[in-house]
Amino acid sequence: MPLVKSRIKYLSPLVRVYKCGPTKKETPEQIDYVSWLKINHPVLRAAVFHVPNEGNHTKGYRSTQSKMGLSPGIPDLLFWCLPFVIEMKAASGSLKEEQKLRLNEAAEDGQFVCLCYGAEAAKEATADFLEWYKERK
Repeated sequence: MPLVKSRIKYLSPLVRVYKCGPTKKETPEQIDYVSWLKINHPVLRAAVFHVPNEGNHTKGYRSTQSKMGLSPGIPDLLFWCLPFVIEMKAASGSLKEEQKLRLNEAAEDGQFVCLCYGAEAAKEATADFLEWYKERK
């Protein structure tokens, strides 16, 4: 079963952690997942957006982005008007403290928050979210 108990220091047990074996780097995994959404869940694909917090940029660019509202630790994938949050990682990826804080905040707010190690894990999380969301209605 891909849902695992969180053993990540300072990560709330309300954050669901999904692992499904080896992964590629984070970016191609996220692209694979969003492509899968487009085919299998077009309504979710229309709602999902990515916050581009990653990357090595100049201090000037980071400063401008910060002034425009970019905040450290915002999860990779958010779903407009849905309580669904995904932080995507490669199998070897780890969370920064700001990411833990943001994930914990969203989970404590009652959202369905997932840390997914790869596209397959995100697909499992999506199935669980849809079931959870259906039960809440």
